[in-house]
Amino acid sequence: MQGYILTTGAFVRLLMSNMIIQGGISIFSYRILTAIPVILILYYCLMLLQDKTTKSVLSDPEKKMVYLYPYMVFVAIMTLVWYEAPKDIVAPVWGVMAMIYSLRGVYTKEKHYLSISSLTALAACMRAVFVNLYQGKYLVGAESNIILPILTTALLYGGNIFYLSQKNVVNETDEPREGRIKAFLHSSRLVFGFSATALLTSLLYIKLDGALLTVGLGIEGLLLFLPGIFVKEKQWRIYGLLVLLCTLAKAFLVDLRQLSTIHYILSLIALGLA
Repeated sequence: MQGYILTTGAFVRLLMSNMIIQGGISIFSYRILTAIPVILILYYCLMLLQDKTTKSVLSDPEKKMVYLYPYMVFVAIMTLVWYEAPKDIVAPVWGVMAMIYSLRGVYTKEKHYLSISSLTALAACMRAVFVNLYQGKYLVGAESNIILPILTTALLYGGNIFYLSQKNVVNETDEPREGRIKAFLHSSRLVFGFSATALLTSLLYIKLDGALLTVGLGIEGLLLFLPGIFVKEKQWRIYGLLVLLCTLAKAFLVDLRQLSTIHYILSLIALGLA
């Protein structure tokens, strides 16, 4: 118990003090020099507590406390990347981390790694949307790089496809009494697909205008819906239908109202046939 308290204290101190320290030695910042040893110690404690011999002497409450360590390592690494990496590449790096945790979760069949991969995917999506995309549009002097959001989207869809290929290996919802949030995080395939689709839709919204946006959203919806039929993936079909619904709403409420009466009627007929 004293070890739990001390390592938790070291983790809190790391976030509140070491992560905001300035300066460095040569090419290494004080942040890296002080954070990496703590992260390695936390990881070593995790490996030690997962040993079969160690587990045999732990009580049931202590065995549950072991799962704090992977989350502490996860938060520490995410925060270190946030401070150390250039702001534009944080989202892709988090996307790579999401893929790594996905591999770890599938091949170890430990559900806390599935939750961590889901949290990382959501963080990468939100970071790419609000920093890589919207900041460049609404913040004066800020620039956006379309390559990095595309890379993040590809990584998230890659994670979604990986979980799809491994869904027979890891049953993500075999705990009937788990809460909704916990069940959502364990359904990593759903989280990765939702995050990637939200990021791709935001990317089209930022970079396209008018009729081009409608066309882009329609293509996105079809590219999600049609493969969802052939590979029998229900989530892709739902994502595609939602995007197509948004496309249809935009066409009715915005695009068609800018046409003359005759063209408006003909467009409605064409949409109805479609």
